[in-house]
Amino acid sequence: MKSWIQIIVFALLVALAGCKGCDQEVKPIKPDPCKGKSKVNTFFKVRPGDRGFRPPHKWCELVPCDTFNSSSVLFEVPDGNPNSTYEWNIGNETEPRTGKKFEIDFSDYLNNGKWETFLPVSLTTRTPYNSCLDNAGDTLITVARSLFFTEKWITLMGNNTDFVEYKGYLTDKPSTEINLKFIRKKVGSFRGENSPLFLLVGLPDIDTLMYPKIACGNEFCYNYKHQTYRYPNIIHCPSSPLTNFMVSNESIFIQGNRRLKATFTFSRP
Repeated sequence: MKSWIQIIVFALLVALAGCKGCDQEVKPIKPDPCKGKSKVNTFFKVRPGDRGFRPPHKWCELVPCDTFNSSSVLFEVPDGNPNSTYEWNIGNETEPRTGKKFEIDFSDYLNNGKWETFLPVSLTTRTPYNSCLDNAGDTLITVARSLFFTEKWITLMGNNTDFVEYKGYLTDKPSTEINLKFIRKKVGSFRGENSPLFLLVGLPDIDTLMYPKIACGNEFCYNYKHQTYRYPNIIHCPSSPLTNFMVSNESIFIQGNRRLKATFTFSRP
């Protein structure tokens, strides 16, 4: 009996020795109370206004753009400053605005010969001092940007053009150059589908891809250089096989209309 006791005690001692510092490893890490609070975010948001219509869909995330081809602009304060207050100075308005989100219709201003011009906008952010700030001077920051209003659009092709070709690469094959041809077909048909049609030729695995027709239903949002479309009912559309069951597509114009990032999403491989 004595020998068994000695063996058990020895085993316990080995187990305890092997767990040296275990209580330190399981202690929870204390969250940093200053995480995300060391700097004040000053990048205010602007996008085309809703003009009384339904706001864009929640999935609509557009790249920032300060060029507008619409007369209405929605202004919104930067994200992530819960204790800050704001003061806007927009164009030649005599009184500053203090709202966190509001829309302005510039129709009268623009129709008075102001298209193709810049509109200065500044935002002053006041933040109570706290020990998390890297710079004590960040309690008062003013940033200025200029919005540009134009009646022009960036498009794949103009009203009098029905064909445009881009050369580039697929993101998963950056060393292989391909040519993509975007075709607007105003007359005739394609595999039983009547015009008007929009076709894409040149993808490696698809001979000719047809964009979903308007009749199939779509949701969209856009700004001057970013356009995105979704087709939630594509599975029920008779022409869905010709679209490869495309559920969304987006175009981002990176440098005028000379550089394009096109993204397509399909419900099937």
